[in-house]
Amino acid sequence: MTFILTKELPQNFNQYLKTLVQNQTYYFGKYINEFLPLFNSRNYTLLLQSPFIECFQNFSLEKNPSVFIISYRDKYNTRRQITLLECLEINNTDNFESMIKDLIQSWKRQQIQEIILDIPLPPSLFLDKILCPLSFKCIPRIIMVKEVSESKSLEVKHNPIFPISFEDISPALDCLLSAYQNTPWKSLHPEVRNDYEGYEIIKNLINIQQDTEFPTCIQNKLNNQCVGILLGNLIGVQSACLIHLAVHPSYRRQGIATLLLQHWSNLIREKGIKNIFLWTHLSNPALKLYLKEQFQPLHIYPAFYCNLRKEMP
Repeated sequence: MTFILTKELPQNFNQYLKTLVQNQTYYFGKYINEFLPLFNSRNYTLLLQSPFIECFQNFSLEKNPSVFIISYRDKYNTRRQITLLECLEINNTDNFESMIKDLIQSWKRQQIQEIILDIPLPPSLFLDKILCPLSFKCIPRIIMVKEVSESKSLEVKHNPIFPISFEDISPALDCLLSAYQNTPWKSLHPEVRNDYEGYEIIKNLINIQQDTEFPTCIQNKLNNQCVGILLGNLIGVQSACLIHLAVHPSYRRQGIATLLLQHWSNLIREKGIKNIFLWTHLSNPALKLYLKEQFQPLHIYPAFYCNLRKEMP
């Protein structure tokens, strides 16, 4: 085995974060300053205390490992989602491939059913050559950004858009699940495949909305029926993240997604937000809408998904 399970940050992790910010090598590029509060060893130390977080590093380099991985396990212990995979020593990747393969094999022995890796990584790591032979599906993803402060505020008349309340969670979730039902990329989003996780993410966003008065979840209603929803949240210093923009299949091509996005942009502009980030898929038809609404491509990268249930007897 080439890795160890740990609950402590490596000694060289803090220096790695400093180098990352100074060189602007992270995929946010010139927007790196927006995320400085996230690149803090204290935040990562608190994250590691969660019972749902697992950390791995080189077995032979315990104090200053060259590879450090953080993964999230779901409450049923059937899924692993890699949220951080970093080569701390850029010039030392000799053990990278063997460690990744050993970790995947270890999860298979634990009968983990799904593995998700949806984070941008340097192309030099050749992760596709490592994971695709291990039955992983490669899904092209794109990060986009819109500078809200430079866009005009559009007034929308007869606006049937309302905040999502706790009483609205079930119909809002039905709309979200329906929108993703036939999409090839839903494998990367457990919350659109699992009623419990979908319910939890909307409930948590409503709690944030009530505590901070930041508009995290809104819906479009027609005839008292939820036909479209938008989920978002604060991220960084003066930035927001668009998490989901979904319209029920029966109500598409009526401008509902555009209405939701423009309305939300107006709301968060009033909260002092300057940038909106989103992660989406290169085959998503909504790309045309995002480009029309002045979102600019920032970074393209491959995400990976593996369904181990197909390999189980």
